[in-house]
Amino acid sequence: SVEHGLQFVFVGAIYQDPNGYLWAGGYGGLTRFDGRIFTHYGAQRNLVNHDVQAIDGNENGDIWIATLGGLGHLKDGVMHNYHVEDGLLSDEVNTVFAAKNGTVWIGTDKGLNVIREGILSAPEFSTDFDSKSVRALHEDRHENLLIGTDKGLAVLSLNDAHNISFPRELCEDKVTAICQDDQGLIWVGTERGLCRVRM
Repeated sequence: SVEHGLQFVFVGAIYQDPNGYLWAGGYGGLTRFDGRIFTHYGAQRNLVNHDVQAIDGNENGDIWIATLGGLGHLKDGVMHNYHVEDGLLSDEVNTVFAAKNGTVWIGTDKGLNVIREGILSAPEFSTDFDSKSVRALHEDRHENLLIGTDKGLAVLSLNDAHNISFPRELCEDKVTAICQDDQGLIWVGTERGLCRVRM
């Protein structure tokens, strides 16, 4: 809470890194909790925007921060920022996902970006969805990237970037969250409830 050192009240994103640190983001920036002390990351630490939407990371300790003003990348204590002029389709970044193979997927208000080997680009299919607004990303156990948009769910094979499909059995098109359970079932959060998708 604020009384314990958190510098903002609304928390919309949480991530635990490989070292056990808890990262929280919301309207007010980004903070890291080590079990005793909150360390705040805001404008003074070069955070791209104070409205954090999502946080993810990799085994190397890199932290990726989706904000409504661009994408932040915290590496070895230094913040690097990405904007439209760097190749983002939009500075309104809704979600970010660091895949096991080192690729970073970025869901924006205008489509999907990807960072491979440090190079930011937009895949050929990035704006092929019925809706360009990407709200949720998740990698399933079959190495498919599940892409949630305002118009439904897309499934991209990470082994074949040209193989993309669009399941149509959702209870509501506006996808807000995606998860796979221990039994392999895909659960999709929407603005009107929870859907189970058979893949």
